[in-house]
Amino acid sequence: MFDPRGVIRAPLHKQRISDRPTDVAARRLRRDSAAHCGEMNRYGKELVSRSNTPDPGAPITKGSAPASASGATSAAGASRAHPTGAAPREFASPRLRAASEHPRRTVEALIFSRDVTSVFGSGVRLSRLVKSGELTCLTRGQYIRTHQWAAMGADQRYAARVLAAAHSRIAPPPLSHYSAAVLWGLPMLRTWPSDVHFLSERKPGGQSYPGIRIHAVGFDARDVTMLDGVHVTTVARTVVDLAACLDVKSAVAVIDRALAVDRFNNSPPLTTKQELRDTWERMLPFSGSVRAREYIEFGTEDSGSPGESSSRVNIALNGFPTPILQRTFVIDGKEYHTDFFWEEIDGVGESDGDIKYFDPAMLGDRTPEQVLKAERNRERAIRRKVHEFTRWDFAVGQSQYRLRERLMEIGLVPGRPRLQLKQFRT
Repeated sequence: MFDPRGVIRAPLHKQRISDRPTDVAARRLRRDSAAHCGEMNRYGKELVSRSNTPDPGAPITKGSAPASASGATSAAGASRAHPTGAAPREFASPRLRAASEHPRRTVEALIFSRDVTSVFGSGVRLSRLVKSGELTCLTRGQYIRTHQWAAMGADQRYAARVLAAAHSRIAPPPLSHYSAAVLWGLPMLRTWPSDVHFLSERKPGGQSYPGIRIHAVGFDARDVTMLDGVHVTTVARTVVDLAACLDVKSAVAVIDRALAVDRFNNSPPLTTKQELRDTWERMLPFSGSVRAREYIEFGTEDSGSPGESSSRVNIALNGFPTPILQRTFVIDGKEYHTDFFWEEIDGVGESDGDIKYFDPAMLGDRTPEQVLKAERNRERAIRRKVHEFTRWDFAVGQSQYRLRERLMEIGLVPGRPRLQLKQFRT
């Protein structure tokens, strides 16, 4: 007589331990190994130390993560010497480079309880390591060495959670929104969310649950790619998704980063404005499409940092004249690139950040004192060529009204806003 039990298995949680293939292999391994306990300890130590293996350093291409992320990035690489001697003015904040500088290394740092239980049928070793403080639990069944976690910034930590969630699922949908952004090295002015974001086919309702946010809005196959072993939305799709839901400053910072062109031709831009337009059209209709398109058109390839992007937004909201970005001055045989230049007043504005004085990647072989001295000499040289000069820090650039006062001090006159945002909630 036909016995369906020979064909259909019970759900995994209802199977006897002896019926599970992985446990059969574990039982055989325990039976054949006289030193099972010692083997388990050695295997566990190998798992928690495998991230110490040097990265082979495979070349980074456009289809892989940008060489660098709160939080970053191919265009924001380490400080390079300009052929004429001027210091380079790179795009993204160095805090962003770290998030995606070595995604493969982040994956290798992750430890999954299944790696142990599939062989030994026990997760006791990992539990003990967590209690002893050697491991940190990211979420159920996902761990990382505590010293590695402590050394990570906010961008790297979110990237680790994203990769852990993606690699722990069987055939997961593509990562999207913030989760794709952190892997592509896109900047985030706000703090990263606690949820991991996925994209699924368009359908009513949702399947989100604690720690996982699934956007059931559908997607075109052309908008999905592979990045470090996981499916993610392309840079263009990621940017449009974020432009539809972020506030104006955050959205423009993401767009500007994706469009940024490396003046030294060391890496191509992550995407182009035409690719953003094409992706936007494929996605129609979708919530936030109107503002997303306006932000895309406002984006530029000449913005040098998220701080500059925020300042550019506030300059437009205040109705100041459109500045020339990255205006080059040749002074004493050296090239100096300025963040903002207004012909109307023959004035220069500089969006400054303290990080260039402390981040090792931007310092290079120089000390903070040497960088500060070079910046002072740069300012003196530029002041010789223009009538007005001002600079502001990141906090001022984020404030529409504080930046308004700063620019009025050098003679700029506010007018009608060049960004129409009254129909948007930002």
